[in-house]
Amino acid sequence: MDKSNFENLEYKTKNLIAIFETYNSCSGSDFVSYEKIKEKKIEEEKAKYKGKPNLSLRPGVTFSKYYTITNFQREDFENKTGYRIGLELEYIFPTKNHNWAKFIEPSYRNYESEKEVLYNDFYTIKEYTTITVKKNSFDLITGPRYYFNLSEKSSIYLDVSLLINTNINSEETSSVDLGYYIDTSSDLGNSFGLGYRYNK
Repeated sequence: MDKSNFENLEYKTKNLIAIFETYNSCSGSDFVSYEKIKEKKIEEEKAKYKGKPNLSLRPGVTFSKYYTITNFQREDFENKTGYRIGLELEYIFPTKNHNWAKFIEPSYRNYESEKEVLYNDFYTIKEYTTITVKKNSFDLITGPRYYFNLSEKSSIYLDVSLLINTNINSEETSSVDLGYYIDTSSDLGNSFGLGYRYNK
């Protein structure tokens, strides 16, 4: 350093910090810039209040039951295990602890089963047919979510949501026309969720 470094030096925090940092760097001294530490803390505090979008893949297993109405009666099918695949978009609101979030998740799930049913019972004459069900549906769930932060890395969340279910490429088949049908319109329902999150 030479005289020129000091000739136009203004007596202001920013300028003085710069000259001290230059001097200490040149002399090989260890030093700490408390102003920069302060600025970093301010930025970290601001970051706490920023909203955060999250995108995640949602594979899963489903446990479903199905029934159909024939000309004679209601026919209940057995519980079946199926699969689902979804994609969730979540937005965590810009609050200090990031407790509140909003999410939307479209997903696909399936159900397949078959059942032998009685369709003709006339004195000693009884006739049976096998109904085969293949049900594919597109679900859309959306709602608020609340996080209970257990530590910096782990949290438990609860959510409640609106569920819209639409049948796609679904069918019931048998060798006999029993007057059954699959309603392909959309259904509305409620959904509740409980989850654990680790390391964001």
